[in-house]
Amino acid sequence: MVSKITVGGLIGRTSSTIITNTYAATKVTGAIYAGGLVGYGTNTTTNSYWDRDISGQPYSVGGVSKTTEQMYQQATYVNWNFANTWEISNGVDYPHLQWEKNN
Repeated sequence: MVSKITVGGLIGRTSSTIITNTYAATKVTGAIYAGGLVGYGTNTTTNSYWDRDISGQPYSVGGVSKTTEQMYQQATYVNWNFANTWEISNGVDYPHLQWEKNN
């Protein structure tokens, strides 16, 4: 049986990876070290968030905890480029990359 030691909504374990402008909205369970965005390591995140309602995690090595309602608001995502890279339907869903709407 494989033991899950580190689990995160985005990354299980990190030490020097720079994580910028990301988010996680997924259930996180079954680990010794679990986090809403990052499970274990060094906090190297900027402008990154996790949905605490969905994840079930009150903690993360990096990122900022937000409710689902907050995650559905553009104002949550500080310094994200909504003019050229991201788009969001406020109050309806999480952000997505603009190119995704054409695929």
